[in-house]
Amino acid sequence: MAWLDIVDTVFSKFGHTCKNIEFLYLTDLLSNLIPLVLDVYAVHHRQGNWPVYEEACMHCWSNLFLRFDQRNYKCAPLMFFSDIFYWMEIGHPMINMVTNYLASLSDRPVEIAHSIFRQHTQKFSTAEQLQKKAHFIFQQHLDNAFCQNFVDSVKYPYTPKQLQMLSQKCARWLLEAFGKIYLRRNQYPSVVKSSSNGLHTYRLASLGYEVTDRHLPRGFVTSKKPNSSILCDFEHCQYTNDSADGSVLACGHGYHSHCLKTCQFKCFLCLEYLQQETKKNVDALIVSMTKGLGKNEPVEKSSNVIEDDLTEAEEVKDDVLEIANLLEDAKRSFTRL
Repeated sequence: MAWLDIVDTVFSKFGHTCKNIEFLYLTDLLSNLIPLVLDVYAVHHRQGNWPVYEEACMHCWSNLFLRFDQRNYKCAPLMFFSDIFYWMEIGHPMINMVTNYLASLSDRPVEIAHSIFRQHTQKFSTAEQLQKKAHFIFQQHLDNAFCQNFVDSVKYPYTPKQLQMLSQKCARWLLEAFGKIYLRRNQYPSVVKSSSNGLHTYRLASLGYEVTDRHLPRGFVTSKKPNSSILCDFEHCQYTNDSADGSVLACGHGYHSHCLKTCQFKCFLCLEYLQQETKKNVDALIVSMTKGLGKNEPVEKSSNVIEDDLTEAEEVKDDVLEIANLLEDAKRSFTRL
């Protein structure tokens, strides 16, 4: 809220062609990353707005998981979108369920029930002990201590006047920070160190701390980082000295208006990076899923190993059935709340 109150004032001072690293870092954080994290589930998912939620998930993958090199999260969204696109291609009824009833698709009750089980049981508890404990827990569904985990209760600690005052204080602090950046807008932050993979660590003189390329807009982790000395990063630009007619995109790359039109209003530098990273992560995912399966070389097992595997499989099957029954009981108890 504080940023929305001053965003026009800030850009009127810096302009839309400013490529100062500190300015790009702070505006990307306030305009893109923070709203994305706060809204992707709490707003878009709960509203059931599938097109907006799909776009937000894309941004989460490209601007958070991929940019900050979160290993597991780089693959999981690709698996999710793979299922979505496959269902769309074959016209599977599941796609209608996802797009029309998005807000209902939540694992929150399961996660809460799992947390309650873990809190009241031990890791070595048997399936029978878990089942008995679950029956006992869900029999207490009218107890306040139980209901507070499942019933949404919102109690804000601040009044509207207090929130307005806090917003004004935050806006004032942001204006002071941007004021310091404006005074040093022509200074390039010093590079403290560079890693082997081409990422730099910068010392932000105005803000007083260090950041890496991953903290900056997505363009700084591509093969061609935004050039702060010129406006246009288009490799075939013929008007390098022109710094008036253009703008800096959310990724940090700048384009003249005619250069951006030539690129079909797309940043091909970032598009190429995303395509390469998608292929690399999909290949890595396939390798991890097929590793140890022995696709080319058959694996021979002794009779004892096979017998042990069968015994283990039967035990797992029994545990799965017990857990399935446990979840069914949990669902029935939850619907009666």
